[in-house]
Amino acid sequence: MTHPLETNLIERARWHTLTDTSTRAAWRRVTEALTGGLPSWAERKKNGAKVSFDTAAAVAMYNAGGVTLRAVAAQFGVVPQALGYHVRKAKAQA
Repeated sequence: MTHPLETNLIERARWHTLTDTSTRAAWRRVTEALTGGLPSWAERKKNGAKVSFDTAAAVAMYNAGGVTLRAVAAQFGVVPQALGYHVRKAKAQA
């Protein structure tokens, strides 16, 4: 069974705007208490684990235009430099 917020784009966007760790922790506690779990995009990462993201979707969103690299990176929860690397890599492979 999937989490009720898994496909909620508004909540996902709100999650990615939370930059303070205390605020994210509070959001997780409330969400877990109310729904019994967390969506995959808000699950806790193990210390030292690499943050993975859907690179193909992020690159496609950036290449579609009308949005900055920084905005796309924020939506996917990565630093702009990481997304820029994947954009350049996709251009080189094309």
